[in-house]
Amino acid sequence: MRPRPRVLVVEDSRTVRAALLEALHGTGFEVLAAGDATEAHELLAQRRFAVVLADYQLPGMTGLELLATLRGAYPEAPLILYSAYMTPELAVQARDFGVAAVLEKPVSLERLVEVVRAALDSRSGGPRGER
Repeated sequence: MRPRPRVLVVEDSRTVRAALLEALHGTGFEVLAAGDATEAHELLAQRRFAVVLADYQLPGMTGLELLATLRGAYPEAPLILYSAYMTPELAVQARDFGVAAVLEKPVSLERLVEVVRAALDSRSGGPRGER
């Protein structure tokens, strides 16, 4: 049995976080969640993740700043940024940084799962587990 890809979701809204966890877990991912950047760093110190999904508006730092701190530890892992406040400038900045996908809220859970799968597949040539 192939391991399920491990996804880290960083989202400060409990309601949104619960919906993301349920959607991703229900489609074959192992999912852990953090409510802020500090909690995300704690989880990242304990485990490896195949993909990191972060909201832009987080307490203490932006999702893009969080993803920037992760780039050294996860140079090949797809990083996905989403926001209700997405602007063309932010999308360009995120893509220039190397973010695999940029999504604007509200995003359907089906679309989110599709983007996570596509990001994983594009980095590895096919589905994979955590590193």
